[in-house]
Amino acid sequence: ANVEDGEEIYDIVPFIIHSKPGSGNSCLVANVIDLMRDDKNLRNDCIMYHFVGSSPHSSNVRLVLMRLCNLLQRSFDLSFHIPDDFPSLSRCFRLLISYVIKIRGKRLFLFLDGLDMLDPEYHGQMLHWIPLKSKARVVCTMHTGSPTHGAVVQRYEDSIKTLEVGQMRAQACVEMLSERLY
Repeated sequence: ANVEDGEEIYDIVPFIIHSKPGSGNSCLVANVIDLMRDDKNLRNDCIMYHFVGSSPHSSNVRLVLMRLCNLLQRSFDLSFHIPDDFPSLSRCFRLLISYVIKIRGKRLFLFLDGLDMLDPEYHGQMLHWIPLKSKARVVCTMHTGSPTHGAVVQRYEDSIKTLEVGQMRAQACVEMLSERLY
């Protein structure tokens, strides 16, 4: 199948989880991903994630995109050249997401933890590389009050969905996010 056949757009905005540093955003997201993997109702869905700061170069948005494109390519047994340059990678990523959703009929969940820690190169924190109009469910975490938090809230204005995480029990956070996400 041709990946470009899948390009179709739908309105959606990312779900933003924000908190003060050290409040457990990464732990929360990891727990939700584990729960989703174990959920029989989600077995046919595509669950992808990236934790900024978890490995060397994990804050480089170009390398993040290459990793996510490669993952989608392998997961769906696609064969095509994945570009190296950021603008082409960004388009490739959008086409792959559209292909997975429209042609393969899968729901796609993408978790991006530590969005505000992405390198400023290519303005990755601003989410320009993520399809704004897609059936994908995109969940991003960031620190409350960070420049990224303010800019993302301003970009999406009234349509943004957020969850501010305070000092609460981890299980309560997991349950709250699970209820709002699926």
